[in-house]
Amino acid sequence: MSARNTRKRDLILAEGEALIYRQGFRRTTLADIAHAAKVALGNIYYYFKTKDELLEAISARRVEAFAERCREWETRAPDPRQRLQAYLEMPAERIDELTAHGCPIGSLAQEFIKEGRTTPVGHAVMNAQMEWVERQFQALGRHCPHEDAAHLIGAVQGAILMAASLNEPALLQHELDHLHAWLQALTTDD
Repeated sequence: MSARNTRKRDLILAEGEALIYRQGFRRTTLADIAHAAKVALGNIYYYFKTKDELLEAISARRVEAFAERCREWETRAPDPRQRLQAYLEMPAERIDELTAHGCPIGSLAQEFIKEGRTTPVGHAVMNAQMEWVERQFQALGRHCPHEDAAHLIGAVQGAILMAASLNEPALLQHELDHLHAWLQALTTDD
């Protein structure tokens, strides 16, 4: 694929991801995405034959973005506790956006759950997060790293949902502060 085609495909993915985040998967049409990306609808079909195919590409893009952040954290922070603290900075950097629109992955997952199916984005991204967070707890010597990972991610997701539902960004910040303190106080035999 040429550099120009790659840029156009990336633009379509970025606009599609943003629209799906703001208005939901079902309400977003490929025509909406073409309009937002300022490309002809045919350009969308050149790269993505269906909206589901576009969603799979968004999923791969999100998983890769998360993997890149993980590599950065692992390079910057030799201690797994510090890496987990850095993980908590992800939502902290976006409190206003998360309060206004909720979690992009959680919102999409809820939309698909109502239809009785899973979303490739939600499944892939949540699995990537669970696996990475669990490895950090294992490196800390925790006895139940899977449960610790589920607790941490579940607490973040729950706080995002509450902050968005109540339009209270302070709620999310407060929970993130609690999670930072919990991580700091952890020992290997808790």
